[in-house]
Amino acid sequence: MKLEDEINQHVFRSEHHKLFLNLMVTHHWLVSQTSSVFEDADITPTQYNVLRILRGAKGPLSIHTIRSRMLDKMSDTSRMVDRLVSKGLVEKRSSTCDRRQAEVVICASGKALLKRMDHKVDSLDRLLKPIPEKEANKINHYLDALRNQGVDSDHAQ
Repeated sequence: MKLEDEINQHVFRSEHHKLFLNLMVTHHWLVSQTSSVFEDADITPTQYNVLRILRGAKGPLSIHTIRSRMLDKMSDTSRMVDRLVSKGLVEKRSSTCDRRQAEVVICASGKALLKRMDHKVDSLDRLLKPIPEKEANKINHYLDALRNQGVDSDHAQ
């Protein structure tokens, strides 16, 4: 369905205004399509992201390292880890190098949960299959540019 029909608005200030609204509507649609995967596992998408990062790590990670690899840079990573600890999916312990810092590792139960979720998460990839790979590459390029606007000037100051 075209955006115009979906939100019942046929006039936009500009193509950029329409693009902004289209991104917002698409975001909400994707979240609704994926929510059942996380609800069934009794974790949030952000908790899933922490588990995914830990599963891919070669060893324990600090909270700072996890935060730097997260999709949601604004999340309270320490709180996310604590919730995963309380669910028995990760372990948090003092760092062997610096006792003031914590190291986090994924537990066997966390790995098992991710393994059960893998096929469901793979099925989410099929949502985007109608977009040809070449077009997906272009969209990724434009979205990266959108997110990175002003980054160079922020670092220069």
